[in-house]
This record gives sequence, structure tokens and C-alpha cells, in this order.
Amino acid sequence: MKDSSISLEEAKRLQALFSYHILDTPAEKDFDDIVCLASQICQTPISLISLLDHERLWAKAKIGVEASEIPREITFCTSAITQNNLFIIDNTLEDNQYCENPLVVNDPHIRFYAGMPLVTPLGYKLGTLCVMDQVPRQLTSEQKFALELLSRQVVQQLELRQKNRQLANDAEMLQLQNQQLNEMHQRSEETNQLMSRFLSIISHDVRTPVNLLRGFLPLLTNDDIPAQEQKKVIDKISLMLVSTDELLSNLVHWTSRQIKGMSIHNQPINLEKLVESELFKLAISASQKHNLLINAMPSLTAWADYDILRFILRNLLGNANKYTVSGTIEVRGWEEYDLEGKEHLVISIKDSGRGMSKEQQNKLFNWQDKNSQPGTNGERGSGVGLLLCRDFISDLQGRIWLESKPDQGTTFFFTLVKYNQDLHRKQQPDYALKALTL
Repeated sequence: MKDSSISLEEAKRLQALFSYHILDTPAEKDFDDIVCLASQICQTPISLISLLDHERLWAKAKIGVEASEIPREITFCTSAITQNNLFIIDNTLEDNQYCENPLVVNDPHIRFYAGMPLVTPLGYKLGTLCVMDQVPRQLTSEQKFALELLSRQVVQQLELRQKNRQLANDAEMLQLQNQQLNEMHQRSEETNQLMSRFLSIISHDVRTPVNLLRGFLPLLTNDDIPAQEQKKVIDKISLMLVSTDELLSNLVHWTSRQIKGMSIHNQPINLEKLVESELFKLAISASQKHNLLINAMPSLTAWADYDILRFILRNLLGNANKYTVSGTIEVRGWEEYDLEGKEHLVISIKDSGRGMSKEQQNKLFNWQDKNSQPGTNGERGSGVGLLLCRDFISDLQGRIWLESKPDQGTTFFFTLVKYNQDLHRKQQPDYALKALTL
């Protein structure tokens, strides 16, 4: 029963010691000054602030000895922390318990020891403030009183250090909470902007073709309208349905990624093969407008999200075909270095179509001014696809811009991260031009 009680008290004492997070910490001037003062007052060559854990004595501050720790079983501190007052051995050679102690019979040949327990506000004894000498001696009452005062000063320093640590932790926690609140506010703002854009598109870009379709439908049931005119109406309805379907597809793709918070899944992408695949999908539509599709993309490898990059190429190629008739649409790519010396890829999609004025170009990437001119065959659009391309390219750490002149065609450029060549085999570019036609 006695052993169990002692074991429990020792466990509580160790828990108190560990709560100060002081063991194995670097030297601190406040503690070093205390041992210097204790040594001078008591006129001893050795002084320690010793802390006793379950297997060793560790010195937070020391003077007169080299070792920072010794095994617990040979320390004087083990006995000192069982006392409530100053523990003194005037002559270790005359002490039955310590006369054969390794610290007495061997270096540093301790002959005198005085240790005052370091008692926490809750009554736990963490270790001692002790002074030692290599000759027997006795302390004066003033020296004993000074050791008691200095031991309390050690505990006060430990308490202050712990409170400062807690304040630092609290400050870090508050900073983290503030950061989390800012992130939540930012996500809320982004969600509000998302909903605003979504509602704007729904209210205008989707409602407009629906209203036009509603106006056209009565014409199809009017027997007085010639069949040829009804066919024109059906052709217009077909064009509207195609453009509306394209709008909804783009909108669903973009909105689902935004709402679900879908992350970017980058992977190595062979641009030559991806461009070839996207041009093949566009081939039938391009042939109907007598457009020549040219894949001049060399064998470059990008580091990008595959689905996002397909979306970007599909929209930019679709726009090029929409505004070009009996012309060419060419895709190129090359490596470049930015002003910081970082290498990236540049992709260009050039058409020989109608081109754009400066005023039209300035409105392309603005949600408020988004607009889309009819294609060469009257194809309709909303201008949303290009805006989404801009957002997606930004997600891929790239940028987009264009060069265009009326009646001279348009070239869109965008950048991508180049695949890390330090980790994977470099692919040699092949600049052979490949034409895809139907």
C-alpha cells in the first residue's frame, strides 16, 4: 500500500515537471544568473539548478561542473526533494548514506552539499537549487536564507516561463482562428460571387433563347406560313439549341467544380496527342465551313489537369471555328522563360477569321460586359466559355491573352506549367506540321 502511494505521488510530481516543458531546453540567462549568485553568496565553486525526472538529474543551469546530467540513483537531489527545508551534508565522508557515493569517491570528489527543494505552487518538488564544494564546510544562517529565497526565485521563473508559453500558444491559436474566420469569409464572398454570376447567366443567357424559342413555336403551327419559311425557322431553332446546350454544358462544368471545391489533379499531358484528339472532334464541324485544321504542336509535355485542359482547348477551338469560314485554324506550342528565369509552355490557337476590334477585345474577359457576336453561319454564344477558360487557366497557374485585327483573324495565347524535366525523361520536340482535314 505504501509503495503504491509513493508511486502515485511520484507520477504526479513527474507530470508537474513535464508540464513546465523545461527539460533539455537551451541555457537561459535568468537561470544562469541565479546559480552564479548562489555560488558567490555561499562561496562554493559548484552550483546547480537540478531537475529530477524518472531516471536522471538534468541541470537547467550550472557552474563548476561540465556534465549536464547524471543518473538519478547517485544524486544528492533524490534525498533533498524528500525534505521540506534545506537539505545539508556538511561532510560527505562522515555521512553513512553518501560516503561511498561515486560523486564522493571519484571526480568531482564532493565533500559538501546543500540543496533547497524547488516547490511549485501546488506543492510538487521538481528538483533543487544546490551548492557543492570539494571541502567540508558549514553555511551561515544568512547563506541558508539566501538559498531559500533564490530557490523561490527559480520557481517564479519557471512559472513565468510557463505563463509566457501559454500566452504564446493562446496568441497562436487566436491567429489560427482569425485565419480560419478570414478563410470562411473569403469562401462566403466567393460563393456569393458564384451565385451572382450563376443567376446572371441563367436570367439572361438562358432565358433569352428560351423566350425566342417560345416566339418561334407558333410560327411552326401556322398553316399560312410557307414550308420554306418554316424550314428557316427550324434552322434558327436548331442553332439556338446548339448554342444553349453549349452554354449549359460549360456552365455545369464550371459551377460543379466551384461548388464541390474540386481540386486540381495535375498529371503529365502530351500536348501533341491531346490537340490531335480535340481537332479530330472538331473536324466534321470545321469541314462544313471549309476550314483547314492544322496541328503544329510539337511533342511537349505539360503539367496540368486533363479535364480542365480539354475544356480550354475545346472552347478556344470551337470559337476559332465559329468565326472562321474557308480559312485555317492552327495550334502551336513552344517553350519560353519568364522574367524570373522559370520555364513554361505557351500554346497558341490562330484562326484566319473575321477578327475583333480593340473595343471587342476589351470586353472579352469581363463578366459584366460579356458579349458574343454571331458566328459566320449565325452561330450564337454567350461569351461565358471564354470567361471560364480564363478562370481555369488561372487555376493551372497560367495566363491568357490574344492578338486580333478586324478581317485578319485572331490568335489566342495561354501558358501552362512545363512538366518537371528533373524527375522525368525529356521528350524531344518534333516541329513537323500536321494538317487534319475532311
